[in-house]
Amino acid sequence: MNRTPRRTTPCDEPVRLTLRLPADTVRRLREVARQRGLSVNGLLDEAASLALLEYEFMCRMDEAAQPPAHD
Repeated sequence: MNRTPRRTTPCDEPVRLTLRLPADTVRRLREVARQRGLSVNGLLDEAASLALLEYEFMCRMDEAAQPPAHD
């Protein structure tokens, strides 16, 4: 399952990030990425995007649950 690379804009320039992960986690990530036809970087990019989407959704749900402010 090949993915189209995301286009970057000047404010969305790729940034290098160093992670320290257990060797077994890296081995397993490589296997999952290979199964999905992705690089480990692509897999982690997808996982980070999903985590951010979930976070933003939960923030919006919390905002919607707040009672309206009375002036």
